[in-house]
Amino acid sequence: MNNRVLKLMEERTSVRAYLSQQPHWAQVRQAVEASARAASSKNIQPWTLELLREEALSALRHDYLKAFDEGIKPNPPYQYAPQPMPDQWRALARECGYDLFEHKGILRDDYEARRAHDRENFEFFQAPGLFILSTRADAERGNFLDCGMFLQNLILALESIGLGSCPQFSAVAYPEILRKHCPEADELFVCGLSFGIPDQQAHINTFRTTRRPVQDWFHEYGDNI
Repeated sequence: MNNRVLKLMEERTSVRAYLSQQPHWAQVRQAVEASARAASSKNIQPWTLELLREEALSALRHDYLKAFDEGIKPNPPYQYAPQPMPDQWRALARECGYDLFEHKGILRDDYEARRAHDRENFEFFQAPGLFILSTRADAERGNFLDCGMFLQNLILALESIGLGSCPQFSAVAYPEILRKHCPEADELFVCGLSFGIPDQQAHINTFRTTRRPVQDWFHEYGDNI
């Protein structure tokens, strides 16, 4: 693996503020095509990808915000994590949430600011582009592994052409609405990926999460270790 790839992996972060400038869509298409080289079991490639931009994305954003503002409860197509979460996962999730609110200056009892924070997810952070990843309704866990490898390829491919992104489970929170805007998608929506040119002046884009020490999750076996 060359150093440029390592650098892209090390510097990747979720981007939550974008310039209004449109990406070079021909380059985005090249990134998509390169991402298709992701590994998948028996080469079944169990993913479908939709790209919404310009008028199409504005229409979806309008419908999502309308649903959120009217208090319609999200109905995601699958449960993202076990409930209750394992203690370690829950602690890390809480740390991330508390740190993000602190970074944005949102106090614990400032419910209006917290709601505005949640609403940003359904604006897709005003990104100029949104990918929707989907697969078959009868997909198994292994197929999700394949989709994840494809998604990571796509994230790094976008990074390589100067575009930031943010994976969003919230982008599939209203599958009935989403189906109207992505009629060619597979039956099961997996997630969204908002993307565009990062706004380097935006304070939110300086937020960084902490990572578990390598020794907590990496174990080596063999001679002379």
